[in-house]
Amino acid sequence: GHALTVGQLESQLKQSVQEKGKDLEVRIRSDQHVPYEVVEPIMLSCVRAGIWNVTFAVFRE
Repeated sequence: GHALTVGQLESQLKQSVQEKGKDLEVRIRSDQHVPYEVVEPIMLSCVRAGIWNVTFAVFRE
């Protein structure tokens, strides 16, 4: 993957919803070192795009 701004992420999510429907699932992968302040904008982008099926995958160290 590559880095996106929050605006780019939101646009891409909205496009994916248009193409695949609202049943789209987003999985946020992270580890314990990523602060909530980094994850929160991703979750908000999902909500703004109409995606409610958001799951988390946490890497063990």
